[in-house]
Amino acid sequence: MFYTTVIVFINPNKPYLFVFYYSFVSFLALIQALEQKTSIQILLYLLSKKDQKDNVTSIFRSGAIKGGQTAMYTALNKLEEAGLVKSHQWTDRSLRLISLTVLGKEITTKLKEILKQG
Repeated sequence: MFYTTVIVFINPNKPYLFVFYYSFVSFLALIQALEQKTSIQILLYLLSKKDQKDNVTSIFRSGAIKGGQTAMYTALNKLEEAGLVKSHQWTDRSLRLISLTVLGKEITTKLKEILKQG
């Protein structure tokens, strides 16, 4: 479920074109997000919620996250960049609501299956 956007860089001093695929960047963002243990903890926590969303403070206070706040925010940013979660923050409040995307739900469901087997 990656969208491919072709970006072409032309260097006038070189007789070739450098083509960069957005799907490759998306794949790298996905890998970087899933490398962190905190990211997987967040995904599994959100999957366990009935509506698959919660606010950042509740996620941290739940005890599901074994790292500190810095690790959690880093993981959340990487998960959002990879398209696994989306966040909504109201301007009048500091509440940040995090929810699984369709892709996030699919990947987390598979991760949960793999962890049960191991």
